[in-house]
Amino acid sequence: MRKVKLRRSMKPEIEPQDRQRIPKGIYWTLLALILVIGVWQYDQRQQRIAQSHVSAAERLIKKSDYATAILEYRQAMDNPRLSRKEKAELALKIAELYDRRLDDPELALAFYNRARRLHPRTVDKPEIKAKMAELREKIATRGAVELFAATEETSGELTQEVRLLAPPPEDRSGKVIAHVGDTEIRAGAVARYLAQRGYPQEFLFNPKDQRIDQMIDEFFQKELAFRAAVAEGMHLRSGIAAQLYDYQRTLLGQQWMAEQREKSRIVSDDEIKSYYENHRDRFSVPERLSVGAIAATTETPVLTAKQLYEKGASWRDLNTSFTTHRELMGLDGLLGVVESNETRLPVVGDAGDLMQKLRSVEEGKTVGPLRIGDYYWLFVVFKRLPKIEKTLDEVRGQIEITLRSQKLAQMESQLKESLRKKYPLQIEKEAKARIIEQLKAIEGLTTNSESVPRPTEIHVSE
Repeated sequence: MRKVKLRRSMKPEIEPQDRQRIPKGIYWTLLALILVIGVWQYDQRQQRIAQSHVSAAERLIKKSDYATAILEYRQAMDNPRLSRKEKAELALKIAELYDRRLDDPELALAFYNRARRLHPRTVDKPEIKAKMAELREKIATRGAVELFAATEETSGELTQEVRLLAPPPEDRSGKVIAHVGDTEIRAGAVARYLAQRGYPQEFLFNPKDQRIDQMIDEFFQKELAFRAAVAEGMHLRSGIAAQLYDYQRTLLGQQWMAEQREKSRIVSDDEIKSYYENHRDRFSVPERLSVGAIAATTETPVLTAKQLYEKGASWRDLNTSFTTHRELMGLDGLLGVVESNETRLPVVGDAGDLMQKLRSVEEGKTVGPLRIGDYYWLFVVFKRLPKIEKTLDEVRGQIEITLRSQKLAQMESQLKESLRKKYPLQIEKEAKARIIEQLKAIEGLTTNSESVPRPTEIHVSE
């Protein structure tokens, strides 16, 4: 009987490998948790980078640098962690800039359409639909862009030559779908028109939809109206010709400037690292000290306060009992948090030697009594707050924005000089006087008929 009881009381030994083994369920739970935390940290970082681009764009808009602001918004849109709704809202901001600031209805409409593809509900508002319709009408009435070449004949008469641009390559792609006289119209031309109009996606799967027939009919109607206008020489009228020339100059000039800015804004990873290493002090918070003080006109109460504080008395109570300095009484004896490398203290003023002593004091220890001005002072370091240095990943977006701004400013300052070297510009001394004379002639304030040359002959080359 004793042997049986002994066996029952004995517990089987647990092998070491069994004690160390983690249950499979807990192991996979921990692994999943680590993965979730990693994804969350990545998402937060990407969100911060996107927000830095948006903030940079808003600052550039205040400086009227709209083209570069659009590039910043597009950088934010390219961020993979933004939702489709957030990207659509950014697309609307870009569309508004192209419409209101850069007078580019084609690109404005393109970004309105992009916003609709990203998140239809964002664009499903009466005011946005009305704006898109307005842009379509503006695009339709602008007609073709033309190039102008002016030459002065030996007779002194000004001759203007107008050359119509050929249709873009997209219009010459695809199969032939119609003819206007001897001219072929291909599918690419209508497809580009429909893309500008922002056709519904369901058209691709329901060709029998009557709306697509209406849009195609609109294209042909506008094409015929354009050809009729050219045939009647409407594009040669002075007012319209000037508008077309101004449009091409503005469009090409803005595009060229935008591309120069795009080149200048490229920042390499090595440049970011170098800037970080050379400016570490900008991304760190130095050690700080939380300091208190008691001040009285005689030394005895200050010595008493020091002894009581070392025995555990409350600093606030001691300040109430012994401080006679009015400003300190109002602060409850607290001078606040100061950086350890400072040479001034609140209330005290210049205190370079005193700060050196406070830097060497441990937490909870006092310095004094010291005679400063008309008072005897006792100081205490309540707490030492360690130096904080941000990592490269934490400030990468900030550095990238700083470097881009520096490069852009440098590019702007050098661009004027480089253009004048490439295209020598010589301005006559009498330029301003001649411009004013010309303005007076336009306003009818002069009788000098030679000041306003008018084209007497127009050659049209197709």
